[in-house]
Amino acid sequence: MEYVTENDLLNENPDLYNSTVGFISDYVNKHFPNINADKRKMIKSATLEGIFSGSKTIGKTLENIFGYHSNLYQMTLDLQGRPLAFMTRYKIIAAGAKYYYWRTVEDTKVRASHKKLNGKRFAILPKYATKKCPYLQIYPGSEHSCRCFMEGILNV
Repeated sequence: MEYVTENDLLNENPDLYNSTVGFISDYVNKHFPNINADKRKMIKSATLEGIFSGSKTIGKTLENIFGYHSNLYQMTLDLQGRPLAFMTRYKIIAAGAKYYYWRTVEDTKVRASHKKLNGKRFAILPKYATKKCPYLQIYPGSEHSCRCFMEGILNV
């Protein structure tokens, strides 16, 4: 059995690749404005690579730039998780879904505001919003340290 990886999907879809690179670039520029452009470029490259190879790539790059930092783990999670959440949302929209279910990992670390969203159906874009399926500005995985995920609903 042959497995398809996220890397394969990016290589086969230039728009997804460019959108993901743009998302990472915007995120790094916004969240690391006080470091020089070369170091931001290193973070961007490590983030793109880390999506496929795991968080060690991102964590080592951040440690090389900042040294040991108490928020290093959280920064690494965000740099890996947020682009993955963006890519998931992109792929669900590309598949034609108009709605999704918000899913949490259902453990004790899930924030209260996300517990309230778990299992509820939402519009993936504002144009699909209804009273029963509102649109949210945030989406699963888009907030700091969020481990929630989006389950697309097709054919609704």
